[in-house]
Amino acid sequence: MIETKRLYKIVWLLLFVVSACRFMLETASVSLFAAMIACGLPLLGALASERKVLDQSFLTILMVTVCAVASAIALAQWKVIGNGTPLDALIPCAAGMLWLIHQKGRVSQ
Repeated sequence: MIETKRLYKIVWLLLFVVSACRFMLETASVSLFAAMIACGLPLLGALASERKVLDQSFLTILMVTVCAVASAIALAQWKVIGNGTPLDALIPCAAGMLWLIHQKGRVSQ
């Protein structure tokens, strides 16, 4: 069985790969680039936290902000420009929710 910490990293990596592949197919989409960043930062933050003690409160604020901005970009691009779908906001939302679940597990340990 895969331990929980590794499972989070695998999901973030899969979300990153999906958003990167979609961005390569449609390079004009700012929302897909923002989703790629929103999925890559939690992965990097989790990997960096293993090696060094980092301020988890700051990381949580950073990750939630980046994911919220990426979701807002996706929704604005869909509504204002008419490019993309509202489902493009699901990738950064999923990455942000997974970070919050990851942090809740760290606090309860």
